[in-house]
Amino acid sequence: MKDATLINIANIIEGDNKSSTYKFALLRGTIDIINQDYSNYKKFKGNRVVYPLGLLINKWIFYYYPLLGNSTPISQINNKKKDIAFDRELKEVISLDKKRGAEDMSVLYNEIRSGKIDDNLSKPLLKLYSKLKKTIIGMPMKHLGYSKNRKHYSIFQYHSTSQRKANNNFIDFTNGYGDFSIPVEYYHALMLLGSFISGQDSIISKWSDFSYSSSGKKITKSKIISQLMEAPTTIRDMIESINIYRKLLADTGYITCVWTNTTIKKFDVDHVIPFSVWKNNDLWNLLPALPKANNNKSNKIPSPTLIESSKDRIFDYWDLLMSKNEIRFSREIENGLLGQPLSKGWKRIALDKLKEKAKYLIQIRGYEEWKI
Repeated sequence: MKDATLINIANIIEGDNKSSTYKFALLRGTIDIINQDYSNYKKFKGNRVVYPLGLLINKWIFYYYPLLGNSTPISQINNKKKDIAFDRELKEVISLDKKRGAEDMSVLYNEIRSGKIDDNLSKPLLKLYSKLKKTIIGMPMKHLGYSKNRKHYSIFQYHSTSQRKANNNFIDFTNGYGDFSIPVEYYHALMLLGSFISGQDSIISKWSDFSYSSSGKKITKSKIISQLMEAPTTIRDMIESINIYRKLLADTGYITCVWTNTTIKKFDVDHVIPFSVWKNNDLWNLLPALPKANNNKSNKIPSPTLIESSKDRIFDYWDLLMSKNEIRFSREIENGLLGQPLSKGWKRIALDKLKEKAKYLIQIRGYEEWKI
């Protein structure tokens, strides 16, 4: 397994389009198929590993069933005016499944595994399979990796196979829906890392299993996982920096955007390294910006070039923040950027460290770069 493959996977997870959850479902499904007992379906063709697409379709059905079947459906697309492509087909199957008294998706799961489907569900389920096939091939499979390779179907590929005529109450998900393949190096990377990413061997899963058992099974695993994923840093940690910039604005009548160098009377406090990337509310990471610039930047990483061109304003704000709370600012920048006590020339050293962090997040982790 080459380092480049791991870097590409990281780039894809963070860099590819996130208008819906399709990309995550495709990667999760592939990881599950590789790391579960589907070796009897696996084929090697040249430098690619091939599986039936029907295996992936099944995964999607049971990933999205609880999300759309919830009393309050959990949004899976970044557009309030649209539904996911297979919303109507899956909701019809869920509705029919629940009408026959199914309390969860286990009954449908066992029917699909056996291939013997309830008469009332067979036609709607075949429609769902067809819609999912079209969605998977035409959307995430096509676009995954485009941000890195600038080519469609650069990692996942679809292979048509002879289609077996469907029986109304029997679905053979391993035939008739074609195959999909990925490069061998991606197969090995996902095989070795997959269980740690999404499987039963993941650290969070192991931790929650232990906590669940040791608590006498009195707390649900979902609650344990939710608490394990809580972050200690909150929006309240921004109050001090907001008050400092408000005082500056009141005293001078204006403030300068750290990125655009424009004089403004309304400002946002921007996380230089976005909060979604690194839950960090250190004073040095909170600088005033034009609201429009802050919105455009969003969760993107400022380019090292932009950081360098903004250095005078960054230094000025760092000096201001340090003058207002030297103990907090010094401790945070030492721990968060410098990795050493403040010394002569600390601002230049800290800026170079910030540029290195931005470069790593863009080039290795795959976050989108932001330039003005």
